[in-house]
Amino acid sequence: MTSIRQALNVEDVRTIARHRLPRAIFEVIEGGHGEETTLAANRADLNRIKLIPRNLEDASFPDLSTTLLGREVAMPFMLAPCSFGRIADPEAERAVARAASNFGIGYIMPGAASESIERVAEGQFLGIVANRVCFRSVS
Repeated sequence: MTSIRQALNVEDVRTIARHRLPRAIFEVIEGGHGEETTLAANRADLNRIKLIPRNLEDASFPDLSTTLLGREVAMPFMLAPCSFGRIADPEAERAVARAASNFGIGYIMPGAASESIERVAEGQFLGIVANRVCFRSVS
């Protein structure tokens, strides 16, 4: 599989990225922080979720809209950050913010963003949540 349009799940996207990106860049995007315990816990929690199909339900016009952080959104999701996304694509942060806006959902800006919040927010209608990380001075 070589096209993102052929991907059926997250693992397919991961496989495509692994083949397209230099190894160091893929590992930054794919990995977690430190010992990656939170990453492992998140994956384990997501693997426990089972979707139960409801047969013969009318799903012609599903309404997933809700209120999130005081704003109406199309569905209860926000696109989460990937710090240093620009190493994979120079338009990464702005492209993800645009995609979120196009789908009527929010975007969380990475704490280590490579662009200013003002530049990323240009043309966004739902706003952006800034993810800021504070570091303690080690002196």
